[in-house]
Amino acid sequence: MVPVIILLVLVAAGLFVAFRLKDVSTLQDCVMSGRKNCAPVDTSDLK
Repeated sequence: MVPVIILLVLVAAGLFVAFRLKDVSTLQDCVMSGRKNCAPVDTSDLK
């Protein structure tokens, strides 16, 4: 049972890292193309 839990944790961590790398890569591609509005700005605290 313990190996299954370890495997699930490793798979979840791998998916988390993969999705974070995808997000960072998308942002980097946007910035490298010269755009200035790449990252969304949260303005909910300003109201």
